[in-house]
Amino acid sequence: MKQLWLCLSLAVASGAFFAGRIPLVYGVAFCAVIFLLVLWKTGIRRSGVVLLALFTFVTCTYHYQLKDRGGEVEFIGIVKETGENSYDLSVPYFKTVRVLSSKKPAVGSRVGIKGNVIEPERPRNPGVFDGFHYELSHRIYKSVGPLQEEVRESTSLLSRGYKLRESFQNYGRKTMNRYFPDREAGLLSAMIYGTDSDRDSFEDLNALNLIHILSISGLHIGLIVILLKKLTKLLTLPITWSKIAVHLSMFFYLFLTGFPVGGMRVFFTLLFTDWGKTLGLPVDPKYAFSFSGFIFLLANPFYIYHYGFLFSFLSVFAILFFYPKVRYMAQSKGRRAEGILLSATITLAIVPLLSRIYGKFSLMSIFANVLVLPLASLLLYGGVAVSLCHLFFPAVAGGISLLLEMVLTLFNTVTEFFAGINASVPLPSFNVYDGFLYIAVLIIGFYFPYRCLSKKSGYFLMAYTLLSTFAALLCFKAPADDLHITQLYVGQGDCALVEFRDLKALIDTGGSGFGKDPTAFYIVPYLRERNIRALDAVFLSHYDVDHVGGIFTISKEIPIGSIYGPEASGEEDKAMRDKIEEEVGSVRSVEGTFPLRGGDIKIYPPLGKEGNALSMVMELSSKGAHALYLGDLPAAEEKILVGLEPKSTVLKLAHHGSKTSSSDEILEAVRPKLALISAGARNRYGHPHKEVLDRLKKNKIPYLQTKDGAIRLAFRDGKIKVSVYDEQAKSRGDAIFFIWNMIFLFASAWMLANYLKERKTIWNQWISAAPIYSTGRKNTAWSRSGVK
Repeated sequence: MKQLWLCLSLAVASGAFFAGRIPLVYGVAFCAVIFLLVLWKTGIRRSGVVLLALFTFVTCTYHYQLKDRGGEVEFIGIVKETGENSYDLSVPYFKTVRVLSSKKPAVGSRVGIKGNVIEPERPRNPGVFDGFHYELSHRIYKSVGPLQEEVRESTSLLSRGYKLRESFQNYGRKTMNRYFPDREAGLLSAMIYGTDSDRDSFEDLNALNLIHILSISGLHIGLIVILLKKLTKLLTLPITWSKIAVHLSMFFYLFLTGFPVGGMRVFFTLLFTDWGKTLGLPVDPKYAFSFSGFIFLLANPFYIYHYGFLFSFLSVFAILFFYPKVRYMAQSKGRRAEGILLSATITLAIVPLLSRIYGKFSLMSIFANVLVLPLASLLLYGGVAVSLCHLFFPAVAGGISLLLEMVLTLFNTVTEFFAGINASVPLPSFNVYDGFLYIAVLIIGFYFPYRCLSKKSGYFLMAYTLLSTFAALLCFKAPADDLHITQLYVGQGDCALVEFRDLKALIDTGGSGFGKDPTAFYIVPYLRERNIRALDAVFLSHYDVDHVGGIFTISKEIPIGSIYGPEASGEEDKAMRDKIEEEVGSVRSVEGTFPLRGGDIKIYPPLGKEGNALSMVMELSSKGAHALYLGDLPAAEEKILVGLEPKSTVLKLAHHGSKTSSSDEILEAVRPKLALISAGARNRYGHPHKEVLDRLKKNKIPYLQTKDGAIRLAFRDGKIKVSVYDEQAKSRGDAIFFIWNMIFLFASAWMLANYLKERKTIWNQWISAAPIYSTGRKNTAWSRSGVK
């Protein structure tokens, strides 16, 4: 079988991908049918790949079910890593338990915990972070909120190993901080010692999509392997012992740096290569690369959801499988041209990941890579030299650090220069299936046998592609609604995306994260998912942080046309408004009715003076259907609003469902057909309060909560279609749709090929017996003159 390890890797990845998306019974039945078909057509060897996919599917489905089990648990383990509000325990059988606690027990200590399992957060808005897949991909067995914690000293081998790792990384931090400024010290210690760094502080690298330089990758390990090989030559070790020493040293270094994905990929690739050479067998780099991928996925099939794994392997996949197909374009133009072409090829392969993480990519990153990576190599060599010399010759280390500061200055200058050129290209939103289709199209594009096609078939293929694409766009064009409102889940806060035909705006921006930025976590990814590149307006109901705090994050990611909010009178309100005007833009106070295509927005006059009473009330209307937004309006001001005769088909309850709002007076006056409640899951305030839910029940008003998923309201012709985002249901539906499409495409292609082959006269008109290179444009649509 060609590319055996690649096929095995794809089998494991496929089984892991469909686990949790397709019910177990249907998945097993489908795999069994495919197995019998492959066995019938190709024999037992190739059908074994299907069995591996089936085994992975069943195993991963079992892991999903384990993840869903909650309750009270007890664990005893060794602390392997500590964070700001959590620490990780290594428990038996290579599992990790994340303890959500403010305590910071020493790394290497033995901890016994008793507590409740905290379920990972599933996406409640489309396109946002999936805590479930994150924990699976990082081998986190359970997350626990501890009720009891008992810390003891430990002298076990594992404990000593984790203590050694902590000492190694602390040494790296201290050494780099001694010779370099904080930012540069963080850069070097992250590159060499695998320490955590504040990646947000490296804005230039983020802008150029080069933040991966801070991670230990193939570049780093390659340089270290060169140093180790030179050292073994100086020691005149036999070849076999030299290889063993190099691999053991690499493994020990990777353990000290926390087993980074890119570093482990190189380790397994070199291990496979040296193993083959020892056996006297030629080793294809593609085989070695695929072997390393298979080992990763065999250890944890859920690495398919690990961004570090995907970045590393897609980049190398592009180098090994795509770049050789286009290298001829730069062969006679020098190394610089080859470097730019290689960088462009890698960028082409990782576009879905760039879309998912950044929503854009910088054209300058293609050129910056050519200069930045050689400088990064010098930084690595220099950083290693400083670290070693610091142990024995501090004066020499100081001299090297002076030279290295010059390289750092050049490195910063280059990144600042390229980052300063505004060449960012917005990327369309990619879901998982879009990403798969994109990679499939790239593979077809690079490997399709163009030169075996006659001119007739070439023109037909181009025309068919254009027509089918145009037809697909027409068929899948969604009917235009008059108004869309999406009430997003933002934790304990408020945010709604409003989409008229000529206006895209937010009502509030979230912002109260209690330790994390909910806007970056919940809102910005959703706006990318919706391909919203600019906002015409942001409406701020009032100046509480859980309603306006996110505007600072949004303004850094997406241009904002206008900002509207009430006049501020209280000190805290004025301070927040002044901060917004200083960092984002001027805030305008308006009232009245504003007509738009598909409907209008009505902003009521101020009903109070400060705080929640200041809340700006908005009524969004479309052909007789209305949505009323109250901000955090208290009950006293709600009574004043009743006198203004507001209309509401859908009512967004004030103050997250607090009992201080949503009075009987407002509910009886507007008589909404549906109420929306925006409140965080398990929030500390107990929102929505029981009293409010009782009032809704008394007035026979159904309600939906954002904690159950983003709520989407589609207004069309005076009617409102309501839907709640359900990640699992959507994922299952998309997976089934995807499978049936693949079956249809493969079946239709197979039947068409057989039909043409049976009619040789037709087949010979379309396919050339041998590749056509330079026989003139009369014979081929893809003539390449001069190529032989």
